Amino acid sequence: MRWLYFALHKNKDHVLFILLLVLSVTILFSGHSLEINQLRIRVGEFFSFTELPSTWLSSKRILSAENSRLREKNMQLKLLLESVLNLESENQQLRSLLEFKKKVGWTLVPASVHGKGVATTVTSFKIDVGRQDGVQVNNPVVIGDGVVGKTYLVGETTSLVQLISDPDFRLSVKINPSGAVGILSWLESNRCEIKEIPKSASIKIGDLVYTSNYSDIYPPNLPVGKVVAIYDERGSFQKRLTLETFFNIGTLQYVFVIIDDERE
Repeated sequence: MRWLYFALHKNKDHVLFILLLVLSVTILFSGHSLEINQLRIRVGEFFSFTELPSTWLSSKRILSAENSRLREKNMQLKLLLESVLNLESENQQLRSLLEFKKKVGWTLVPASVHGKGVATTVTSFKIDVGRQDGVQVNNPVVIGDGVVGKTYLVGETTSLVQLISDPDFRLSVKINPSGAVGILSWLESNRCEIKEIPKSASIKIGDLVYTSNYSDIYPPNLPVGKVVAIYDERGSFQKRLTLETFFNIGTLQYVFVIIDDERE
């Protein structure tokens, strides 16, 4: 307490001034005259003006926090929408596969796609079925919209599928309604090339393409795609076709493996 006494004594002029100022302000604002009321209003306006920057900063912080919450909510809604759309796409693929299974007479093993294959020399992906499911090498792999590929490595519980998009993949196909037969190979994106088509064959844009009767692996009449371009080869009795598949390989999640061909 002694230090407090010395501090007050040393600054007694300042302390006295502050006490007198507080007393004056108290007396001044305790009155109710018109002049006092006007002074109160002006003082209040002055302090309101001085508080504007802090009020603005506080409001900005509140808006920034609210904006962050809204961005977070927006992101959550986007993710939820993507999840719903993905489920809808998955349901459509499953419904398509079920309808395809009802229509055909072969023994079909359903499989899920589990990423790309490990072989660098073959364009492939892995599926979750293998020998214990009856799968063997060179079993056709299909969906309702067309040929996907064939099994080329088969394990107990998983298999690797050589895709139609592999540069070395070949498939004997026929074009309806002409019945012309040719050899299919991959071009790019979801397009293939069909060669060895006779120039005399009557083929139009939009004609549908199916597997032919000349394959030792694929049963006939599996859908492959549709004709989107026709090219005459100069100095040859043949023409080339460009085919577009009905699906995108990169979006496939489920496929069927044909393990029993019941064609006669």
